[in-house]
Amino acid sequence: MKIAYISNHTIKPLALKEFDSVVYEYNECDEIMLDPSGLIRENVDFIVLSIAENLIKYIKNLPLPTLAIPPKPSYKPLRWLEKDHHCDLEAANTISVQLDYDDRMYFLADFPFSKKDINLIQKEIKVFAKAVKGERKKCLVLDLDNVLWGGVADEGGITLSQEGIGRAYFEFQKMIKKLMESGIILTLCSKNNPDVIQIIDSHTDMILKSNDFAAIKINWNNKADNIIEISNELNLGLDSFVFFDDSQFERDCVRNILPMVSVPDLPDDPAYYCKFLSEFDEFECLQYTDLDKERNKLYVQDRKRKELNKGLDYVDYLKKLEIQVDIKQNNQDIDRISQMTQRTNQFNFRTKRYSQKDILSLISNGAKIFTLEYNDIVGSQGIVGLAIIYNNTLDTFLISCRALQRGVEEVFFQWICDKFPSLFIEVIPTKKNKPAQDFMSNKRSVDWIKINEHK
Repeated sequence: MKIAYISNHTIKPLALKEFDSVVYEYNECDEIMLDPSGLIRENVDFIVLSIAENLIKYIKNLPLPTLAIPPKPSYKPLRWLEKDHHCDLEAANTISVQLDYDDRMYFLADFPFSKKDINLIQKEIKVFAKAVKGERKKCLVLDLDNVLWGGVADEGGITLSQEGIGRAYFEFQKMIKKLMESGIILTLCSKNNPDVIQIIDSHTDMILKSNDFAAIKINWNNKADNIIEISNELNLGLDSFVFFDDSQFERDCVRNILPMVSVPDLPDDPAYYCKFLSEFDEFECLQYTDLDKERNKLYVQDRKRKELNKGLDYVDYLKKLEIQVDIKQNNQDIDRISQMTQRTNQFNFRTKRYSQKDILSLISNGAKIFTLEYNDIVGSQGIVGLAIIYNNTLDTFLISCRALQRGVEEVFFQWICDKFPSLFIEVIPTKKNKPAQDFMSNKRSVDWIKINEHK
């Protein structure tokens, strides 16, 4: 990963050794603004920007994801650009509050940050780098007792309210709900009796209800085994999971059995749960789309689809779903198209990652982009399939993991092959795309999906 550091003061001490860095200081800033596309030509992935004057003008003109580090603590105009996709201005405002600044260093060396500031800023750069690379975790597995409420449900009353220590759990649930609305999938894994669901759905101060969870494992089984089952049900890799549990024993158990799952230590005191979650960086993301707000709901719908499957042959079950797909050439949903290339791993032929600007560039250079939207009797799953045709090559072919194994991949692939019979097609193996690697030898004949073609 390559990072450009742009500033009108000394900034080199902030550059991280583990990344390829290019540092622009002083008079070079204006030269960059005359031709910011040069950053793209140098294969820069993102920018760390620290400018004392005209900060907003710089941010608006830069062509890459940008982390703004205000060189002085009172940059309220940053808030005006909160919705800008490219710049993490919320992080910039947070940093400006936390930084100590060192006026003496500023006058002696034209470097406004203290030693403590350097550590804080470099930590933020690492977090931002993970977000740029699309390394956001996807699924949060939650315990119940002493996590979403105080006490043990099976031993009497629980502590959950809008006052006292019960409020700590109430506010924690509110924060988790916001995570869900940003695209994180919520699941439950609790050692309890199944009737605890009644508390979840009936307690007046429960923010999260059973319909907010894409998978629910309430039993007395090993939690690692339950998490494996959740992974299989959701068709998500275990390395995309985070596990929150108050028990050190349960955390250690999952860490030892499933080392690919992220298992942070919750604070001993629930009063600090919200602070812990606000500082937890594995859910960081550069931008959210409308589909992110619906993602958890789509997985909950999948849970309901599986309930329809009880006692049925799998193909009969798929026919019962009455699946329809809408396939169209699509130059409009750039956010979603880019996001799918960044996040889809399992069924992805070539695993090429594209930013929004990359997608627009492909379109301007003649690429044809097709999307597939999924609907059935349970509901719509939105755009779940993407194909990019460029230079007579199937440049990108992917299906969201939540729509796999229903025949969608076969139908979309055949449709593309019928439309473009002379395409060059390849599958480039990765550690994560085994379903794509196996696709050619496992293709089925699918007659239960209706295709709605849009020109």
